[in-house]
Amino acid sequence: MTLVQVDRRVLGAIGLVDATTRLPIARRLQVSGRDLHLVWNRSGYAVIYAAEGLQAYSESFLAPASPVATVSIQVSVIDPEGQYLSRQATIKLPRDPDSANADTANSVFQPISVAMYRSPAAQVASGWAVIRATAIEKTTSQRLPWALIRVVQSAPAKVTLCLADWRGDALINVAGIPITTPGAGGGAVLVNEIDVTLEIVFDPVLTKISTTSDLSTLADPNAGYLPDPDDLEVRRGSLRSGSLSYKLAAGRDRADTLAVTFI
Repeated sequence: MTLVQVDRRVLGAIGLVDATTRLPIARRLQVSGRDLHLVWNRSGYAVIYAAEGLQAYSESFLAPASPVATVSIQVSVIDPEGQYLSRQATIKLPRDPDSANADTANSVFQPISVAMYRSPAAQVASGWAVIRATAIEKTTSQRLPWALIRVVQSAPAKVTLCLADWRGDALINVAGIPITTPGAGGGAVLVNEIDVTLEIVFDPVLTKISTTSDLSTLADPNAGYLPDPDDLEVRRGSLRSGSLSYKLAAGRDRADTLAVTFI
């Protein structure tokens, strides 16, 4: 028997989590990127051994070549079962390999968390507040593909992010809403609804869809596009957006059309 020493430098790892529960996703989804070499480990993380622009660094083990700067890598995540919406994300590599910094956010020992958003066909848990929504622009009655939907609660302060699919349909699901809460003012002592604001953010580079279109035969007008919800959240101040007031209740599951006027 011949022993062969194999040295491999780990650049980082990707951990996929459910955007609603923040729990790891047990299934292995399809994760890809340019010149990205991934290996899934037993903990459910996609471990990164190679990436574009980091070949010299990853192949120099004893005396690694220090990268000139952190490299931004674009990755795509696709769920073949369609329970989660496809998305892209930008990760920064390499991570800090110093074991003394293992507890820091940028450490190679800490996975890069990528949140996955449930599709309109996904299952929901009992007790969640659910809106099976279609996001449209009120003035044009056009659907808003890949819109980012922000559910804003004021007391306590909390923002839940959801995502529409290519048709503008979205599963808005909010966990953790109490069954009853103290009433305000001179009304009921206890109420089973909470007031929220639904903010809809739309990237104007995308093509909207007429509400009169036959979706069963319509081709995706933005074919090839993958949303980056994190990027939409960062850039939302420069994108089209509108909001409306809404009431949510734990365990309520309803369908609704969300018509917003962009400001």
